[in-house]
Amino acid sequence: RLILRTDDDHYVGLAAGVDKDQLYHGMVIGPFLEDVTFGPDQMAHLWRPLDSANYAVVLDATRRFGMPVVEPAGVLVSALTDAVESEGSVAAAAEAFEVDAEAVELAMKYREYLAPAA
Repeated sequence: RLILRTDDDHYVGLAAGVDKDQLYHGMVIGPFLEDVTFGPDQMAHLWRPLDSANYAVVLDATRRFGMPVVEPAGVLVSALTDAVESEGSVAAAAEAFEVDAEAVELAMKYREYLAPAA
């Protein structure tokens, strides 16, 4: 569930009897929400968890079943990281997918970002 605190310190989205005496960590959640784009239906539509100078990792619910993609290259993060393993280097993976090494490095950084959750 998404719980919002308004500017006048009221909370929207609390469930009666469920959220009593619960702590909410706005300093943790706030920066995350800055990377999420919401659609007209107020549902999360797109998440950009990681950027570099020329590329971004994007999870878009309407593309590739929401799997992480390096944009603007349009290549799945998993394809790029798997290519590093199979090709033996970032440079070889970049050449195989005809993208800059920066795109592959961003994919690798995203995989490392997720590693503690695995």
